[in-house]
Amino acid sequence: MNITIEIWKGNGRHLTRRSWARVRAVIKLRDMAVCQYCGKPANDGEPDHILPLAQGGNDALHNLVWSCKDCNRAKGEMTLRAWVQSMLKAEPPLPPLPKVRRYSSLDAGDVIDV
Repeated sequence: MNITIEIWKGNGRHLTRRSWARVRAVIKLRDMAVCQYCGKPANDGEPDHILPLAQGGNDALHNLVWSCKDCNRAKGEMTLRAWVQSMLKAEPPLPPLPKVRRYSSLDAGDVIDV
């Protein structure tokens, strides 16, 4: 899906509060209000940074996915790769989340189609 909307207003890394509201709506629409990590409907979800801001990520659309609150809290400030690895090390091991495979190989600077 190609979304061409002027929504980026910020300092190059972070969005302004007004722009963030529009980005939130676009991410929710793009991902059909479904958690991109667990696949569950998440109408009350929130955008999550694939590469967290604390790890060098930004607020660009290609770095944001719609996430249920449970997955977003569980992932926290971990990279997606670290989060999946932590699930695999759990006792008993948790299976990788179904939609995570789309994003699991991303690193800083990677770009994906949205």
